[in-house]
Amino acid sequence: MTHRGAVGSDARDGDGAGVMTSIPHKFFIKNFARETGYDLPPQGQYAAGNLFFKPDTETLKESTDSFEEIADSLGLRVLGWREVPRDSSLLGPAALSREPLILQPFVVLKSAYGSGKTPDLTDAETFDEKQFERQLYVLRKRATHTIGLHNWFYLCSLSNKNIVYKGQLAPVQVYQYYHDLVSVDYEGHFALVHSRFSTNTFPSWDRAQPLRWAAHNGKPADIQILRESPADHGQAKLTHYGATRIGCEQEKASCSQTSSRRSSTNYTRLLKMADLTRLLSTTSSSS
Repeated sequence: MTHRGAVGSDARDGDGAGVMTSIPHKFFIKNFARETGYDLPPQGQYAAGNLFFKPDTETLKESTDSFEEIADSLGLRVLGWREVPRDSSLLGPAALSREPLILQPFVVLKSAYGSGKTPDLTDAETFDEKQFERQLYVLRKRATHTIGLHNWFYLCSLSNKNIVYKGQLAPVQVYQYYHDLVSVDYEGHFALVHSRFSTNTFPSWDRAQPLRWAAHNGKPADIQILRESPADHGQAKLTHYGATRIGCEQEKASCSQTSSRRSSTNYTRLLKMADLTRLLSTTSSSS
């Protein structure tokens, strides 16, 4: 997992490292449901994730209250919060100076779970998973913009399929820092790891990888690829979120033939990576 050193002048200050796994349902039943008294619905019908907060009592309350209000406005319900156990003693001075408080919210669809401590509906045939995932996407975006990084707020992940544990860590520190990852009850059908090497940006907790749907952010050229991709590949419809984007001849004309060929090749690679991630996220339901 170690990648070209990826540490600061103090070896305990890593450039960033982490792991993405599938939702550890058995672990969460034991470490959230039994401790809080809330019954978790079947896997896939609730979301969990690691969220960074500023370790300040007033800011924390404002941030969590805001998060819950946004969730409620979207037809979601936060059942409760779990503080993630960690070992801060292994951090270097730079990482320790900006270490956030890490909490896990457990989010459900209000129309399915109801207002009690046990879910009203658990039938997979009637549960609207696409609606749930759409609202989770909006929650992630709204919370990010409303609460903001200036309050140290950052969503490592919030999903009903996967979860990301990461930080301003060295690769060897990940499993030592996060106690969850070494629990015998933590089980998953896949894991993606990543160790960051900071080149043009300073290491920070939020810049660590994996990202929410990929283990790597690729090269800076990928931004250009994504901007050009609708033009390079004709009609691109994003109907899942109620939007449609169509490439046009004018956009195509602005790109050189060489640029288009390079973009097309790299865009295909991006699609393959996205397909692989989706496949890993759904393997558990078929295995």
